[in-house]
Amino acid sequence: MAQASEPCDSRLDQLEQFTHTDNGVIAVDARQRIILWNKPAEALLEYRAEEVLGRCCYAILRTTDECGTLVCCRSCAQFEQARKRHWSTHQFFAARRKSGERRWLQVLTFGLLSPDQELSFLVHVFWDAGQSPKRSDAQLHPPPPEPTPWLF
Repeated sequence: MAQASEPCDSRLDQLEQFTHTDNGVIAVDARQRIILWNKPAEALLEYRAEEVLGRCCYAILRTTDECGTLVCCRSCAQFEQARKRHWSTHQFFAARRKSGERRWLQVLTFGLLSPDQELSFLVHVFWDAGQSPKRSDAQLHPPPPEPTPWLF
């Protein structure tokens, strides 16, 4: 069973449902405090739940995107978008492990809303992405498509 801090018992039950997986799962409250951290998250990121629960996610993970830009920070774009009900797509991030090593993760993020439709939690479900998904110049700037020939 995953370890979680105590937000609210019914919402904690909802969060607990995300942990029935072999993937890492982290839940963060509206103040960006970690409230859930499961065993696969411990294995991937080398932090025990007791070390991170109640701490700010950005202070622990220091996540960057494919270009090296810090994305896990106090002014988290995922939180800002989720508050506007704009949900993120599947993403690649490099998170900092306890050892300091960067680990590329594939991440799915879910927003849980309160009964009055306010953002309560973000849940990150993630797994090892292997090597950096850094794209080549050809992938970032593909050539324009060939014009379609007219058919007569």
